[in-house]
Amino acid sequence: MKKIYRKSVCLAASAMLFLSGTTLPAQAGLIGLYQFDDASNLGKDTSGNHNDATDNGATFTNSGYQGGAAHFDGSSFLSVAIDVNPTVLPQMTWGAWVKPDVLSASTVQTVLSSDNGGFDRTITIDYRGGGGASSFSAYTSSGVWASGVAPSTSQWEFVAAVYDASKVSLTFYANGQSFQISSSFGPSQTFFDIGNDPSFGQLFLGSIDNVFVYDQALTASQIATIQSNGFPPASTVPEPSSFALMGLGGLGLAIRAMKRRRASVV
Repeated sequence: MKKIYRKSVCLAASAMLFLSGTTLPAQAGLIGLYQFDDASNLGKDTSGNHNDATDNGATFTNSGYQGGAAHFDGSSFLSVAIDVNPTVLPQMTWGAWVKPDVLSASTVQTVLSSDNGGFDRTITIDYRGGGGASSFSAYTSSGVWASGVAPSTSQWEFVAAVYDASKVSLTFYANGQSFQISSSFGPSQTFFDIGNDPSFGQLFLGSIDNVFVYDQALTASQIATIQSNGFPPASTVPEPSSFALMGLGGLGLAIRAMKRRRASVV
């Protein structure tokens, strides 16, 4: 009798959790994922955390790395209300697949940035940092570091950065190559932009796909898996409405179970 009652109560509690709209991220540690597959809601966060991006003029293109992508015309960007300050996320990983339309030896194109003017956490295509030619680059808190890996305007390329404040380090990935960099970041913006440096307006011209943000420092093997596999279609991530329907079903089963038990006792 007690076991049946407890099971009924658990079902009811689970149902109420579903009905409350509480959902779990699709992957542990993944706090933001922007796959740009929905033309009507370009900034949708498909991680399950509802950190949707605000679209400031970016447009949908169906020629993405996987499915659709966001296209930036050199004056557009998206803004995400996730605070990536080192005090908030001492360990963090972010990255994307990028395909610029043009490259210039005198232009900075920002992929991801929370910069407030202090060379804060940022991934760019940059001519600074050595050599004078455009390459995938990162800010290090004291300046620009250039990987020397040249972007392509004809194919999608993968770039990511892993931050660990406790180790005062930044690991940068560009097209299968990795680089260890010393860095010590101070406070930055309390949000980040996709396709723009929020302090200097250094905008991206081209397409960006599958932007991801983790609240942990991913390992080299985890980065390699993401680069090889990408992310599943957004349709595989359960929507809150689906959870609500499941909750209603679970609540109904719980109520019926309790009624049957009461009837048998009488």
